[in-house]
Amino acid sequence: MADATHPSSESGSGESRSNTPLETGWLSTTPEGDVFLRDAVEAVAERVRHLATTMGHRLAEDQDLILSDHDSPSIFANKAILLTAASESGLMSHLKRAREFMKQGSGNQFLLWSPLPTPDLTAEGFSLVGHPPVMYRPVGGASVPTPKGLEIVEALDEATLRDFEKVFVEGFPIGDLLPYRPKSFIDERAIGGSVRFFVGYVDGKPVATGGVCVARGMNMVEFIATLPDARGRGIGEAMTWKATLYEPSLPAALVASDLGRPIYERMGFVAMSRCTLWAGG
Repeated sequence: MADATHPSSESGSGESRSNTPLETGWLSTTPEGDVFLRDAVEAVAERVRHLATTMGHRLAEDQDLILSDHDSPSIFANKAILLTAASESGLMSHLKRAREFMKQGSGNQFLLWSPLPTPDLTAEGFSLVGHPPVMYRPVGGASVPTPKGLEIVEALDEATLRDFEKVFVEGFPIGDLLPYRPKSFIDERAIGGSVRFFVGYVDGKPVATGGVCVARGMNMVEFIATLPDARGRGIGEAMTWKATLYEPSLPAALVASDLGRPIYERMGFVAMSRCTLWAGG
């Protein structure tokens, strides 16, 4: 018996009787809340959009792709994010557009971020960065106690944002931006709006960072980093809780590392999928 909410299998067609494409979760018309992974991708795209537009960097986007050129030596600043599922020929078309976009600007390498598996792009001059898990946490629960001596503040002025930038670059670390130079990654124009930045201080010294982009009905956790001499004390987890519960009525998502995954699982995050990251230009 056919499901009353779907076209009958007797129709012999992959489309509804109105010839409207069946929802896949990756259509340009897919609404917020249909597929959580899609919403997480759109939230990452919103963070990229926010940083580019507030700081005056080059940005191009359509329903399939968002491109950002920060004129930075780091691929983590220059991005091409796939927003929909793409065939192999479609992916090659997106790569061509991304390369042309970057060549028109800085000409630097960029990070290709795909929420779904891609073909091997080595022959196209790209190198595989990895397949980090995308993780989801439902609404609810409370954070663990803040480690003794840790004070978490939101970066709302130039001084705290400089602390944020320095700790993130050195603690992540972003090798292409070392030794650290002020305003090499972010500046005070990015303060406010959909993206928030947090700094963790111990005895007045900045030691950790965290951030969140509130978009597509979720807290997208970003920018988690801790300086080496402050690790192993629960500080990074506390920074993650700050971002995870920034809007307590919303669920949260993050892109983890395999090393950090057990910590996030302890916090109630569940892996939904693995995204695919390539570096090239």
